Amino acid sequence: RCYKCGKLGHTSKGCEQEQNICFNCGLAHPISVDIPCKESPKCINCKEPHHTLSRGCPK
Repeated sequence: RCYKCGKLGHTSKGCEQEQNICFNCGLAHPISVDIPCKESPKCINCKEPHHTLSRGCPK
């Protein structure tokens, strides 16, 4: 798993994504532990309404 874009199949070292992607909503926006994402959850891999790193993800 890539910890830059959240997708499966490659690592952050080989990622071509320019910006980090929010693992909560799947959008490219500033990410900070001090400012939590206010968007609705959407998995980057399966598009279901849960966090990308959720253990319940079917991917």
